[in-house]
Amino acid sequence: MASTTETVRPARYRPGGPAVLLGGSSEPAARRAARIADGFVPSVPEVWEYYRDEVGKLGRPSPGHSPIGPNRVVALAEDPDEGWERMAPFFLHETNAYGEWQAQDDVAAPFRTAEGLAELRRGDQYRVLTPERCVTELKAAPTPFTQFHPLCGGMPMDLAWSSLRLFEREVLPAFG
Repeated sequence: MASTTETVRPARYRPGGPAVLLGGSSEPAARRAARIADGFVPSVPEVWEYYRDEVGKLGRPSPGHSPIGPNRVVALAEDPDEGWERMAPFFLHETNAYGEWQAQDDVAAPFRTAEGLAELRRGDQYRVLTPERCVTELKAAPTPFTQFHPLCGGMPMDLAWSSLRLFEREVLPAFG
């Protein structure tokens, strides 16, 4: 069978164009990101070293340390306790479904099963913050980064939008 060469468009890097970031939680995903993307967003910090190693093998400058810490889902609410009550069932569904799959496959991922809201809140995988707290934390971070997952675990659209609108109206202007 004859082999063919395929060209993927758009090219990996375009001056002035948007960056293409690849995420993942495995060595192959990290190495693939080094080859085909402009950057890598690891699901777990442990895989960053594979990305950095592959970037070096390709002769490009080291990306240094991971620009983000542990990957956490952030949601915004005027009242975090009320936000937790409304969002927790969806966070719980997501972490338990992925946590079970991860345990079966022995994959590096940030998800762990949780018995209920109290256990979930004690962890740091999911956070419900006021917009003010989000601004304070982002401004204090060496590399401001936050991850939204608005439809997490099947969250209803109106609840998802309420969080994103708070980010748009109250967080983004603090960085303008």
